Amino acid sequence: MAGRSGHDSSMIVTNTPARDLAYTNFAYCSPSDLRKFAVHGSNLALASVGDSYVLSISYPFLYIVACFRIDFCGVLDLFECCMYACCFLVGLFDWLLVLPSGNVESNVDIDTAHESIPNGHIALNAIQRRHARVSTGDSVSVSRFIPPDDFNLALLTLELEFVKKGTKDEQIDAVQLSQQLRKRFINQVMTTGQRVTFEYHGNGYIFTVNQAVIEGQEKSKGIERGIIAAETYIIFEAPNSSGIKIVNQREAASSNIFRQKEFNLQSLGIGGLSAEFADIFRRAFASRVFPSHVTSR
Repeated sequence: MAGRSGHDSSMIVTNTPARDLAYTNFAYCSPSDLRKFAVHGSNLALASVGDSYVLSISYPFLYIVACFRIDFCGVLDLFECCMYACCFLVGLFDWLLVLPSGNVESNVDIDTAHESIPNGHIALNAIQRRHARVSTGDSVSVSRFIPPDDFNLALLTLELEFVKKGTKDEQIDAVQLSQQLRKRFINQVMTTGQRVTFEYHGNGYIFTVNQAVIEGQEKSKGIERGIIAAETYIIFEAPNSSGIKIVNQREAASSNIFRQKEFNLQSLGIGGLSAEFADIFRRAFASRVFPSHVTSR
């Protein structure tokens, strides 16, 4: 399910403005460019980058640094300007809630935490640039992405690896990591083949999207992608050579036998069965692995 895209435009690639922002999986642009990617009727700003993947777009974080008299209407203008950068407005919005209406004396000043990104530029981290096959200074095609209806992911299969090879062995609790990733990447679009960097318990990791299943959608021959929702069920895989041990996840959940792309009864030594029986057989095993809202598909 590809979704619809708006008018293509060319933007100049630049670096993510700060190292910590590289772990957000967001792309960054100027406030005026941000409006181009706003999804009407939502607080999302989504862009298809180089026909490779869909990224959430934001503007670098605003923080409070000094002391002066501020006009409340001016804050509203700023809020409107950045309204689509929802993930970075939490602190600002909390502060607005405690302000009385009208002009006030306040011990705050709002400033940008990073140098402004010029108009016509898009900031991508290293792994995003690698996936799109672009370097800093290159031009890349960018267009607004309009998600279709019923775009939430029911199932996401992720393969884990360390950013730095040779990192000591780590044991990862699948339940805890799932909660962290859903919280961190909620409302972000994931596409099969996409690689994303993230930090977890002090270590840098990369996950590769091996499978992205939309609830109620038949197997697609096109691009598999969808939005991470609170109900998205995440399965983790890790190569034996990765040094990552996944615990608290049923063994069948990481088995390639039951992945939609590769499921084959002959691999179990069972052949000659009808398609109907194969579907029943698959669902019987899947019911022991996946939640009911996934197996009901």
